[in-house]
Amino acid sequence: MLKKIKHILYEKKEPLLAFAQEFKDVEHNYKDLSPAFLFGLFLIFISFVIGWGGPLIALWYGIKHSTIAIPALIGTLTYGLGWVLTPIGLAITAKDNIYYLRYFTAKFILRLYNPLDRPSVMEILTPVLIAVLIVMWIIFKWSSPFQFTLVVLVGIHQLLLVISLVVPNIQLLSRTARGKDLEVLKELYPDDDFARLISYWQSCRFIFRFDDGVDPNLTPDILRILEREGVYAVFAITGRHAEQYTDLVREVAAHGHLIVNHSYSHPNLFSLLSEKRLQDEMVKTNLILQNITGKKPYLFAPPIGHSNIFLRKTLHLQKMTALGWDVNSHDVLRLPESKKQHFRDALLTAPRPAILLFHDGLYAPGTPHHAQTLELLEKVFVLQKEMDK
Repeated sequence: MLKKIKHILYEKKEPLLAFAQEFKDVEHNYKDLSPAFLFGLFLIFISFVIGWGGPLIALWYGIKHSTIAIPALIGTLTYGLGWVLTPIGLAITAKDNIYYLRYFTAKFILRLYNPLDRPSVMEILTPVLIAVLIVMWIIFKWSSPFQFTLVVLVGIHQLLLVISLVVPNIQLLSRTARGKDLEVLKELYPDDDFARLISYWQSCRFIFRFDDGVDPNLTPDILRILEREGVYAVFAITGRHAEQYTDLVREVAAHGHLIVNHSYSHPNLFSLLSEKRLQDEMVKTNLILQNITGKKPYLFAPPIGHSNIFLRKTLHLQKMTALGWDVNSHDVLRLPESKKQHFRDALLTAPRPAILLFHDGLYAPGTPHHAQTLELLEKVFVLQKEMDK
């Protein structure tokens, strides 16, 4: 069954993507909801409160006071009023509803064919809702069961719509690209230098990634080791350090390594950043790195690997992809020999190619970061040679 669905999706890829292109560069949030639409939603919500709450209160009143006439009248009137308000609310929101149905369906299609993205809850439920309504229409036409189901499903859809726009966290965030996603990255960013690095890494066992740099006390040593081994790596550089050590960033680029955006200030509470602060961190660093190297970064490495409810939208607007890792060396921690052995064991079972996370940034004084990073890096090269024999 799944194979058949995949085959159908493959056959329908072009027409589906053609339909979705209208919304390719569009991202909405709660600020885009019109006053009329919000008023319509309010009427729909109130209709459920009045339509169900009124009869229940009337029933409670009748039981408590042992009377029938008044509760029956109130219950009937409130139930009827609820059904009056519902179609009025639906009529007011109809235009926006149709638009958002198309919007979320298009987004679902676009993310469906992008291996580095996942549809949001709303984007999944919207086409499901449409399919259910079509089936209900075929079975019941305009009979009472269909009318009732229509009202309930549309009401649920309205609620989820508002939640998904007001609270972006309900939208499952883009997953980060890892070693197995190199071919997808090559297709997303058809740049000759980038394609050269991707092709090189596809033939490697490990891809070395260095975060939080650059650091004049460590990065030059790392560059010498990489040059000795004939290896190209990824350097996730913060905008603040790039401003401080411009020549060192140029040296990293001159060695042919890939430079990616690692935010401006490396905020430890990255997950709690506002949308504006997140955009500022990303855009400012892009400009700094582009001014230094002549190229805007394609990839963004979220600080500490954390996510943010606004990350997917910001990445989309900047036409960037989040970069993750496969194995973390934990080189910035005080590692006992047992932990270093655990890292070695993880390398033995890692997928190929695997992105290995190291750090060449400025960490707190007193940590054995620098020496330990170089030690672990050298051990990986020794292990790699043993595995390649």
